[in-house]
Amino acid sequence: MRPLKQGLLLFRQHVFVRKDTYYYRTDIPTDLKHYFHTNEIKQSLKTKDSKLAKVLAISLE
Repeated sequence: MRPLKQGLLLFRQHVFVRKDTYYYRTDIPTDLKHYFHTNEIKQSLKTKDSKLAKVLAISLE
């Protein structure tokens, strides 16, 4: 039961919808920012299905 709850929490925190398409977004930790040119990672999940978006977001995490 615990992994499911963690997955749902992650979904609410890191996934958003724009024009019916789901996107993943997360901040880069402070100690790793010197490896990146940006402060956050954004990526389209390329789906309009919320169940599939949950699975894809958890796999990206």
